[in-house]
Amino acid sequence: MVTGILVSVNYSDFLAFVLPRNISQFDKIIVLTIKSDKECQKICKKYKNVLCLVFEDEIIKKNNKSFNKGALLNKALEYLDSISYSSWVVFTDSDILFPDTFKNMVDDLPITPNVLFSLDRYDFETYSQYFEFEKTSDLSLLGNKYYCSFAGYCQVFLYRKNQYYLTEYADACDVDWIFLKKFGRTRLSKRKVLCSSANPKPHPFKYISDTEYVIHLGVEGENHFGRKTVTFKFDN
Repeated sequence: MVTGILVSVNYSDFLAFVLPRNISQFDKIIVLTIKSDKECQKICKKYKNVLCLVFEDEIIKKNNKSFNKGALLNKALEYLDSISYSSWVVFTDSDILFPDTFKNMVDDLPITPNVLFSLDRYDFETYSQYFEFEKTSDLSLLGNKYYCSFAGYCQVFLYRKNQYYLTEYADACDVDWIFLKKFGRTRLSKRKVLCSSANPKPHPFKYISDTEYVIHLGVEGENHFGRKTVTFKFDN
């Protein structure tokens, strides 16, 4: 079983686009949001294998943080513990598109506890860029891969009860790399690493595939402290 978990607060423009495209790649998707985000809740109700967990708005400011992603993700883990879940979990974001081979790849992974898996990623800052790629399948439009040391957009791991709760004393920009310490990664830099494919940095996780990748839509890094960018225009 493959369960996706993502936070969507004021991201309904992305969620409405990616959810119907990703849904076949998961047995269940857990979306975490707040009471004031009515549009997110409305979108989630359209899909039978999407569980939307809704919390008071104050949770995103817990411990005086700008955007407490960890506090929200922990609510999903509490739910998993309540149903004695013990299969694959994928931490992702509401602006990520998965390949149509993703679920099969995860189902074929070895049953390996305490190992973190991920996929490569390419970025499209505008929908027109992505639409051109979708229409033509021109791989040259992908540009360089996104290299980072934490891969919060796609963290795949075998879930075990009470082992993977996240810090609630960090903002969203730091939660992903701190989470890696659960897998024995204790010397990671806070600095996000972006580099060319000719000079890749070492990664603290295992790749599921050498050829498949996820696609990120929107401007990188602008919304780590809550949504700042304007509504993403999904049109032709």
